[in-house]
Amino acid sequence: MDRTEIDEKLIQLENQIRNSYYKASIIENVCTIKDVPESIEYGEYQQFAQKLRINRAPILDTSGTISMDEIGRSLAFGEINFIIKLLSDYEKLTIDTFSVEKIEEKFFEMKTQNYTPNMIFIPIEYYHEIHEWNKTYKPYGSEGSMFDRLYFRNGNYLKIQYSNKKIELEDIVITSKDVNQWHYRLDSETQGRITVKFDWDAPDPENAILLIKTVFKFVNEDKNGNALIKIADFKKRTI
Repeated sequence: MDRTEIDEKLIQLENQIRNSYYKASIIENVCTIKDVPESIEYGEYQQFAQKLRINRAPILDTSGTISMDEIGRSLAFGEINFIIKLLSDYEKLTIDTFSVEKIEEKFFEMKTQNYTPNMIFIPIEYYHEIHEWNKTYKPYGSEGSMFDRLYFRNGNYLKIQYSNKKIELEDIVITSKDVNQWHYRLDSETQGRITVKFDWDAPDPENAILLIKTVFKFVNEDKNGNALIKIADFKKRTI
């Protein structure tokens, strides 16, 4: 491969990582997002940043394909774990055992206080209970599926994110995107939320250097707009 072909391949891989990040990211469901210039609140932002050594040989091999989707997904999961960890310090409602009715009560309590809860994080251990509930209460012909939403008895619903190998949960977390702000610095090249850039000319005989970075600030405007429910008899599933 000549240098033009290499540069084209690197651009394809950068775009692959970006696309996998945006596909996995649920920040827009949890927060109102806003880009903020670097001149504002300088020094008050956090970042997830990595420089990864990527072996050049697979990139130069034209007979095979390369998947770097996991790099983008890992960044997306890192962001949501960051938010969950922050919210885990908030006051919790403790219930004895898992109950969709208790979740429903909390949902409508938040609604009466003029919040707009729209997302719920649930430990995967309760997947079966949610599915059985939705079999009864999902309105016929309604949008979404029984797997990605929790439907309530009057037609309201919350989008669901279950825990997985990348997102660990013990509590139930309900979020309202209107009280959560996700401020981010624009990537200078794409004007997006993340920077993804290969350095092919790095002084390493075998590896190129991949920079992946997002610079952000999470702002919660009202703690009561999010809710945590602790389940006293929760037991983590063993594999």
